[in-house]
Amino acid sequence: MAHQDARDLIHGDSGRGYAQRVSPALPAWIGRPSPRTVDVGLTALIGLPVLGSAIANSAEEDHALLGLIFGAAAVLPLLVRRRRPFAALAAILAVAVAAPVDAQFGLPIAAMLYTIGSRRSWEATFAAAAVVVATGLAYQLAGGPDLSTGDLAETGLLCAITG
Repeated sequence: MAHQDARDLIHGDSGRGYAQRVSPALPAWIGRPSPRTVDVGLTALIGLPVLGSAIANSAEEDHALLGLIFGAAAVLPLLVRRRRPFAALAAILAVAVAAPVDAQFGLPIAAMLYTIGSRRSWEATFAAAAVVVATGLAYQLAGGPDLSTGDLAETGLLCAITG
């Protein structure tokens, strides 16, 4: 059904229109979180599955404390992901290689590759992804017990998607 006078639609009130009862304070209430708050939240969000998998997998062998230590060591570098992204990625890779427990190390690695990809050049992002895959390949060739060829291909795919 058309409006009787189409000119009324063009020169209407420039106020809030149909949203008169919607509070404009909602975006101000949520605000814009500080970068530090975002980093802490991301670390906590990624830390849940990483710590959970590390503790659960190591508890089967009565090494739950070891799982907690290595799980925390894998996610804590995310707190400095903006200031030192390559150092944080290197720390996560070192923990993943040295860990005697199986955990979801792909999540913090993906977060770091995304951070590098969003803040650095494509060359730096490609180099970081290549280092992740090369580290996995070296670990597998050295006889690392928990990394199959399928896991390595999965890591390469993860790097391609997040980087």
